[in-house]
Amino acid sequence: MSEADIEREMAAGIVHYEDLSFPLRIKEYTVTAPSHGRNIPHWHEDFEIAQIMEGICRYKVNDDVILLQKGDFLFVNSGVMHVNTRGDCPFVSVRCLLFQPSLLTSNPMILSKYIEPVYRSAPFEYLFFPRNTDQSRECAEWMDLIYEAKKSGRTAYELDVLAGLHGLAACIYRHAASIASPVDQKTETADQEKAMLEYIYSHYRERITLKDIASAAYLSSHRCCEIFREKIGRSPVEYLNYYRLQAAARLLISSPDKTIQRVGSDCGFESPAYFTSRFHRQFGMTPKEYRSRIFETAG
Repeated sequence: MSEADIEREMAAGIVHYEDLSFPLRIKEYTVTAPSHGRNIPHWHEDFEIAQIMEGICRYKVNDDVILLQKGDFLFVNSGVMHVNTRGDCPFVSVRCLLFQPSLLTSNPMILSKYIEPVYRSAPFEYLFFPRNTDQSRECAEWMDLIYEAKKSGRTAYELDVLAGLHGLAACIYRHAASIASPVDQKTETADQEKAMLEYIYSHYRERITLKDIASAAYLSSHRCCEIFREKIGRSPVEYLNYYRLQAAARLLISSPDKTIQRVGSDCGFESPAYFTSRFHRQFGMTPKEYRSRIFETAG
């Protein structure tokens, strides 16, 4: 993966597809240690479905925290801010499906009757499918079909994948329709939080101030700090440095020819000493030690 790809992956709102003409991505991954650079709040226009294969995973969707165990499914709606971690479990395996709503909208009737009520009206931020229910078992069957078809690459596998997606969409719609009175969970505060995070993700390389971050959501500095403390548990400046360090950790590995000083500078740290100090405080080692340890482990 190129440096540009690493940086785009760190940013909010972008999902990388192997084939842009067929915007679907499905992968299985395991986490046995903190995943630097990935556990940051983000959002995208794509639908996301997480299936827990082993262990326990914690998803935070705006203000809600959902604990997922083996067999659970979580559907995250388009444009909703979320972040997932392995929590206290030493091992977690997740199958994650992301796809653009456009894959389901070729028929006008299907679009207006089943997709737009979920996608455009967005009456909910997420749907939870608990394990050992008919709904979760049905989801698992469709996910298996999609995963195996995509992995095989056999002739016309895209049609098999589309069949699976429509099956999943039916599960999601039926589950949504079973909610007696769907409540619009989106709040002004969530939009303000997204605006400020998006500003950080786009400008972290630059010299930015608390006022800059607050202005991105047309807020006072005081209200900006309140939202960050309430929603993220850090001050805006603390989170900015946290994000810069996550980006630096990725850049140390993706660009081994770059000097430590250049990595720090490229991630918004004007002082090499300050960069090293903050990095050590967050990761328990210097940037040089981090780079060496990662490459030694890989070797």
